[in-house]
Amino acid sequence: MLSWRTIVPCLVVGLALGVVDLRVAAADDAEPPGVSEWIVVMTDTRSSRRKGWSSGVGYSGSYNYANDPKLRRLATTLASDYKLEVEDQWPVRALNVHCVVVRIEDNVQATVAALEGDRRVEWVQPLHEFEGLAAALGNPAPEAEPYRHLQSSLDMMNIAALGDGLSGAGVQIAVVDSGVERDHPDIQHALAEHHDFVGTGSSSERHGTGIAGVLVAHNRNGVGISGVAPGAQLHAYRACWESDDGKTRCNSLTLSLALDQVVDDSPHIVNLSLTGPRDRLLDKLVDRILENGSIIVVAHDGKAPAGNRFPSPRPGIVTVRDGSKTARTERGVFAPGDAVLTAQPGHSYDYMTGTSLSAAHVSGVVALMLEANPDVDVVAASAMLVDSIRSSGDGASIDACAAVNSAAGSARCR
Repeated sequence: MLSWRTIVPCLVVGLALGVVDLRVAAADDAEPPGVSEWIVVMTDTRSSRRKGWSSGVGYSGSYNYANDPKLRRLATTLASDYKLEVEDQWPVRALNVHCVVVRIEDNVQATVAALEGDRRVEWVQPLHEFEGLAAALGNPAPEAEPYRHLQSSLDMMNIAALGDGLSGAGVQIAVVDSGVERDHPDIQHALAEHHDFVGTGSSSERHGTGIAGVLVAHNRNGVGISGVAPGAQLHAYRACWESDDGKTRCNSLTLSLALDQVVDDSPHIVNLSLTGPRDRLLDKLVDRILENGSIIVVAHDGKAPAGNRFPSPRPGIVTVRDGSKTARTERGVFAPGDAVLTAQPGHSYDYMTGTSLSAAHVSGVVALMLEANPDVDVVAASAMLVDSIRSSGDGASIDACAAVNSAAGSARCR
């Protein structure tokens, strides 16, 4: 697998990220201080026949899209014209563009303006950095024991009232995150595929594994925990990695590659437990995913202004807040995110906190709703989730049983 620094097609410059819910740090329409790496987005001018030969990084096929000579020459020529060096490049097939990463350290504003005026360029943007929004709490539970009684988050969502009739069977959930431990005893039964768009370091990481555990942990194997939708199919897209400081980080390059694959795969649900600055390239890919009919569930970052947040708020996206120990103050979707026991690398379990976990809980409940009624769309699902919210001494949360009842159009709670 190629590392992210050896991938060939979209022009990029600069990056940075963090832990479980992802965060980015720069406006798309302004020059962030200190940014030296930029993405130059070029139109893919190859013929449709030639594009048909391409498979792309992370795809099967005899011809590697990333190494297409014509795209490479386009990037090299453009960079040479502006006396820049190509640091990376990659194709985004869903948008019919080629991205090139370059470093601009002198006369930044003038160079960016000149590039944006070039007929070969569609737009120029910083190479953004993203960070996860969840953190481990430590004090892991011992291994090889059933811990369902420690999963207060499931009780807060009234999961038990659904009984054993629904599991998310037949529903495909895409998790764009850090690496998922593929042989974890509570995850391996549900993992349909694992794409790695980072290509460096371990593919078994805390954040991605934790999100997967909340979603699909096996509820009948006699070990560990129970997932919200253990019968769903999990599609893992590793677009983030763990840094030396323990945080989960991603960037525009790795996320665009993963989301481009998601467009192709068209899963029922896409879980984005991450946040960051508004990113034009990524937002265009999100639009394509929504056009395919996928329901996108994202973690809310209360510190990021709505005008500079990824994904940009819009119809079709379910934004989830942590309702743990918090009274409901406005209309929205709330789910547990405090001290959530979930799967971790090394076939283990640990407590994690953050809106990343809140989003994963909601993605799981949406999978149950789709199993009960495959015709439920994102507008209806959002309304049902909001209407199911209940408050208690533990905070505000969706009621999974009530939401599934609404989707099914009949009483399923016991």
